[in-house]
Order: sequence, then C-alpha cells, then structure tokens
Amino acid sequence: MLKVLGEGSFGKCYLVECISDKTRCVIKQIDIKFLSPQEKEDTIKEALILQHLNHPNIISFRDAYTTKKQKLCIVMDFADGGDLQSKIKERNGRPFTETQILDQFVQICLAMKHVHDRKILHRDLKSQNIFLTKTGRVKLGDFGIAKILSATMENAKTMVGTPYYLSPEIIENRPYSFKSDVWSMGVLLYELCCLKPPFEAGSIHYLALKIVKGKYLPVSKSYSQPLRSLVDRLLRVDPDSRPSVHQILKDPLIRTRIKNFLSSSERNQEFSHTILHDFQLILSPRDILATSEESSRKEEFLRSLKQLKFDLKNNNDLDREVQEEALMICEMNEAVLLNEDEGDVLARNSSVVEVPPDRDDEIEDEEEEGAAKEDTSKSRLIKNYLEKSLGKDIVVQAIGIINASVSSEEDLDFEHLYPRLEHLMDRDMQTEFVPIIYSLIELERDN
Repeated sequence: MLKVLGEGSFGKCYLVECISDKTRCVIKQIDIKFLSPQEKEDTIKEALILQHLNHPNIISFRDAYTTKKQKLCIVMDFADGGDLQSKIKERNGRPFTETQILDQFVQICLAMKHVHDRKILHRDLKSQNIFLTKTGRVKLGDFGIAKILSATMENAKTMVGTPYYLSPEIIENRPYSFKSDVWSMGVLLYELCCLKPPFEAGSIHYLALKIVKGKYLPVSKSYSQPLRSLVDRLLRVDPDSRPSVHQILKDPLIRTRIKNFLSSSERNQEFSHTILHDFQLILSPRDILATSEESSRKEEFLRSLKQLKFDLKNNNDLDREVQEEALMICEMNEAVLLNEDEGDVLARNSSVVEVPPDRDDEIEDEEEEGAAKEDTSKSRLIKNYLEKSLGKDIVVQAIGIINASVSSEEDLDFEHLYPRLEHLMDRDMQTEFVPIIYSLIELERDN
C-alpha cells in the first residue's frame, strides 16, 4: 500500500504496488459486512460489470475478491494523471482550448458507446469519475451504481447519481434510459467549456428546479458554433430530443477525431455494427435476432448483405473511405449474426452474482488503524445507538440514501429527503434521526 486516494462511507481507494512486477494499480476496498444481502449483491456486480468492459478509454479491471473481514476488493489499473475535476480546478479560470475540450470529450463518447452497446447505464458520470493518464488518455471509471438493462428500451427507475449531473427525468422521478447518461455527458462538456457545471444552487431543492427548467448561461462565443450547438443538444430537457451516443459520434466535430484515439483494429471492433455515414442497412442484426422467425430472417439478411457488398465494391462514385467502412460494417454484421449479441448475454447473466473468493491480503494502513481506535468512542457509539433504535438494515439503507443525496450540511433539506426515506421511517422519526445519521456520515468521512 502506497497511499489512500479517496474514501467514502463504506470504504477506501488505495494506490498499491504489485509485489511481482512493481506496477501500480488501485484497490477499491468496500466494507460489506453491514450491507443487506441485496446491497452486497449490487456491490459485487460492479466488479462483474468491469470484467466485461475492455476498452482503451475505460479503467481496466484486474481482479476482485473478498477478505475474511468481509471487505470486497476490486483491483483496477491506475490512471497516473489524476481526475478531470482536479484538472478543471487547476485551470484557475483559464479556459481549455476547443481542441483540448474535443479531444477529451471524444474519448468520453467512445467509452460511453462501449458501455451503452453492452446495455449498461453508468448513472454516475461526473468529472470525478473521468480519469487521465500523464499521456493525456481519458479513462472512464467508477461503475458503482451502474445498471445493466435487460432490454435496450427498458427504463431504470432508481434515484441515483451526483446532484449536479442528474437529468431532469431522474429529478422528476420518471423512468429513464441511456439518454440520462447523455444529459450527464452534456454537463461534462459544458463544464469543460465553462470550468463549472451549467446548473448551480445553494440547496438541492433549487438545484433540482434549475435542472428541470433546463436554463443555463450560454457557452462563450469564443468557441465554435458547432461546439455550442452540441452542448445545447445534449442538455435538452426532453430526453427524446437528445442524441444517442451513436448519433454524437456521427457529428463531424467528433467523428473526425475518432481515429486519433482508436487504432484501426479497435475501430473495426467497436464499430462492427454501427453506421457512421449516411449509408444504412435495411435491417440490423439485433432486429433479426429479436424476431420469432429468426432462422429465415437471418438467411434473408445475409443474402442482402452479400448483395450490398457486391454493389459497394462496384460503386465507383462512392468515396473510398465511406466504401471501405461500409464494407467493413457489412462483414462485421455477418459475424454478429453468427454469434449471440454480447449485450444480451451480459444482461441475461447479470442477475447471477458469484462472490469472489476470500483472501487474507487485506489492506490496513497505519492511519486507518489509528482512526479505527479513535473512532470507537464516537462513531461506534452513534452507530450502536442508531442500530438499537432503528435496526441495522434501516440504518445502512438510510446512510446510503442520505450520502447520495446530501453533499454538505447546508444541503440537509428534510422536504427533499422525506419522500426518499418514507419507506424506512415516518416524518417524526426522520426529524429525530436524520441529523444523527448525517453526523455519523460526517464523522466517518473525517476518519
């Protein structure tokens, strides 16, 4: 263990060095002994999600295991350039150039395409979760509240995420899908342009009102009209009016930069059934795989692909780059038809959670040990009192909800919290216990 990188209510992130080859990586250690069975399962799913994501713009998964002291350890690659939030703060008001903004944003788009193609919602996109390497490579991380959708158009319903980046549909407790992540991408793009989020307020209540209205100061005219227009399209209140990640990647502003960050083989793999040009196929492989007449439809589509490839090869009027990419798409679509869709497999298997094996190699730094002893007289007494008064499960759930909803003591808005906690305790109990629970959260943060 080299140092603590960050911490929250349930665990810490450590920078560690691998004994065998001296490479550096990150271990996210999460205390799961106080979690309910469902919460343990959801936490372990993060590790399983990371296993299925293999992309140059996503933090790489190395390993996952539980310790005998009931801590889940997720081992990931270390991004040695810090996070995007820190880089924004370091600017001290000096704006990024348009090239810097677009180079970072296209990499975020490529990572999110990889995620959405596997029917996963990230649900907590924010500058703190965008990591950088010293060479300038962007790495998307922290899938702690990601959700795998069993069908592409299925809507999630859980209220999650960081307040500044929440979409209007989440604020209004409406069903949401991939377009909610697109909204968060819009907040990130605005933040890169203006060095601050588009929506700010002194309390969560007023922040929610601003987000739902969708009113924000325009991006500086020192940036191009296409860039300012892209920000506006991503931050449309109506999710149906926002572009998908695939549509964003078709934008000339973004599309021309893809080759700078993905090799030829990586582009072939990532865009095997994605159309980046106006050229379109009559029917997609996913449509065929979803039909009841699967076998005959496959044969029909394969014949169409064969004819289309022939026409493309003999079309001398077509731009060569468009022709080559269209041919590649046809060939990769043929491969897709012969294999079950990866996203469908992942979605179907997402409910099967296997706990990684127990190990002895638990990280305990001296600071943590000292804090744990000092913590006994304060946080442990508070926790014992709360668990005796409310029950352990209710305390754990309430901590999770409050921690996700309140960023500082000034934002402790009972009217905002009441509907989220009413399934656990009535209004009078909330008035009595919520301040105590928040004190416990603050005490554990300090430790």
